[in-house]
Amino acid sequence: MIKPPVPQEINRANLLRMSALLSGTEHFAFFGTLLGLVRDGDVIAGDDDVDLYVHEKDRDRALSVLSGNGVTIERDVFPNTTPYFTQCIVPHGDLCSYVDLYFFEADAGHDQIVERWNFLGRPEDPERTLHTPQALVYPLQPRRFFGHALNLPARPEAVCAHLYGDDWRTPKAKGVDYKIAIQDNTPRLLKMPE
Repeated sequence: MIKPPVPQEINRANLLRMSALLSGTEHFAFFGTLLGLVRDGDVIAGDDDVDLYVHEKDRDRALSVLSGNGVTIERDVFPNTTPYFTQCIVPHGDLCSYVDLYFFEADAGHDQIVERWNFLGRPEDPERTLHTPQALVYPLQPRRFFGHALNLPARPEAVCAHLYGDDWRTPKAKGVDYKIAIQDNTPRLLKMPE
């Protein structure tokens, strides 16, 4: 489901605030938020939310910290009832904005991080889990944006190519120009029919 666009300055404020609140957890920008930071140096104008990956070991701590700091988490509403994803509602006056938390698994003995919710929201299907090489993610790298340190994967450009294909630098509209499929646990960008 595509939500209405959120003003860029609100998504930017949400990213900075949530990153500060989650400072005691293993988290980093991912999906469209990472794409915007790497490609544009900012969150994507007209995006509908902020996307963060959070290590599953820090899930309870992250949700507790956020709930105690003015962020609404409707824990009894799907998909927040799963252990894989939580949509946070962040009020800004009369506007509600969103920060999506994707909880990933990363075992030292494996070379992939595994995230079950991803683009498709089908966590029960192991063929639809998203795998990202740990070598692209670790060690996390703090980079400065808007005067604040934000965690990014070790190789953010390579992660963008992994998620959005080799032409990730060319802006495209989600649901208009492309959709994502997961094939062999890897995202595949599919052009929408004209």
